[in-house]
Amino acid sequence: MVKIKKISEIRGGRGFSEEEGSNYKKVNPESITQEGSIDLSKTKPVSGANLKEEDICQKNDLIIPLVGPKTTVGLVKDNNLVPGKGCVKLHFNEEEKAKEVHEYLLSKEGQEKLSKNKTGEALPQISLSDLKEIDVPL
Repeated sequence: MVKIKKISEIRGGRGFSEEEGSNYKKVNPESITQEGSIDLSKTKPVSGANLKEEDICQKNDLIIPLVGPKTTVGLVKDNNLVPGKGCVKLHFNEEEKAKEVHEYLLSKEGQEKLSKNKTGEALPQISLSDLKEIDVPL
């Protein structure tokens, strides 16, 4: 087992200004399906003006909602996605590691680990520090 923080670069999402016609799309918790894909119809176009290179997801990055009842993980397959507020991006140097972590976090055991670390009744959330400490098999 290895901690997520040891195998990935982790970057929290931010609030971005919406901009119709932009090529960049913001992924919010509701954009990520329970099956682990990203529903592009539920993303919002955002301005590229304030984006930094590290904000933009690359293919096979993972996006995890930190806020809300969902305990799912989205695998990035499209360019120009950015994690919105309430989400975090995990970037892996190896595509295979990203896919293995994605599959694990969607498994029953992975879902239990994510759920166990959520706190709060009205708006459950997992802290970034708790997420970094989750052990995954590799």
